[in-house]
Amino acid sequence: MIPPTAWTHPASVTALIDQQIALHPHMQVQDAYKLLYQGVLGSEHLLGIQPGAFEQRLRLEFDALEPDAAEPLFEIIHPAGALRRVNLRPYKAQSGDLARLAAACLNAARQPRGTLADLQAVWALFVLACQPGRWPGLTPADAQVFTGWLEQAGFPAVHHSEIYRQAHRPAYRLVGADDL
Repeated sequence: MIPPTAWTHPASVTALIDQQIALHPHMQVQDAYKLLYQGVLGSEHLLGIQPGAFEQRLRLEFDALEPDAAEPLFEIIHPAGALRRVNLRPYKAQSGDLARLAAACLNAARQPRGTLADLQAVWALFVLACQPGRWPGLTPADAQVFTGWLEQAGFPAVHHSEIYRQAHRPAYRLVGADDL
């Protein structure tokens, strides 16, 4: 189990956002939330998908991608390093085993993660750290507006922002640190 204290220090949250902004400078507030959502709650939503269907969707996306060894293979999305994004283009460039990746993703989804209350607390740390000029594209006003929406919607899973998708073309899956 992931130590819950990994998220309780504001420096952990800001370091994670700093790291992601360095990789993805077009990150918006919505993308920061997606990062924190995944880091806290993981990919437990995969548990409702049949393994064969998950593997088929992964295969279709994987086959459509051009390999790109220049992208980082892994991105840490948890302060303790317990959860990572595996970027599919460099994984393909390294001739990564898709069946092994699918198994690692499903294994990561089964691991205990945080709670909604944990996510809300981590989001509050982010909002406090979101000061004018600290992170390009992440303004306190946008964080407050998005927080209002999150509170109304019950802190749901979200997609990346259109700006992020256009600039960074995200194609990844979540795995535990020891799964690949």
